[in-house]
Amino acid sequence: MRNKIPFVFLFILTLGAGGMAAVSITQAQPVAHAVVVDCGTPGGPGVNSPTSLVLTCADAGVTLTQLTWKGWGMPVATGHGDLNVNNCVPDCASSVTTTYHDVTVALGDLRNGHYYTKLTVDHSINGSSGTIYYFYPAMN
Repeated sequence: MRNKIPFVFLFILTLGAGGMAAVSITQAQPVAHAVVVDCGTPGGPGVNSPTSLVLTCADAGVTLTQLTWKGWGMPVATGHGDLNVNNCVPDCASSVTTTYHDVTVALGDLRNGHYYTKLTVDHSINGSSGTIYYFYPAMN
């Protein structure tokens, strides 16, 4: 998955001799303190560039681990890591957690200047690929 970096184009027309036009391209700057909410630290201020995330707050049955990131603080940050899923067979307390390696994670929709509020996980599980979506409430 390629990280799409938005560009802001600024066109400046110079009405001088020859009617020349100058074009300036500016790349978006990263947010200094971008964070994402992690259920592993409830009520906390969020975490910056985490190496793991708990996605299911009630039982920690779905987690991301071994995360590495590119573009943290940009409008979309992309990462890679492992998806760990408790399959709850025969029940969640005594079941086995299955790990799916090398999933792609994307965080986006920065709100209030620094909180990522949308997370997607692209995966291939048992020969079938798909995307998991998580939405976080906007924080203050």
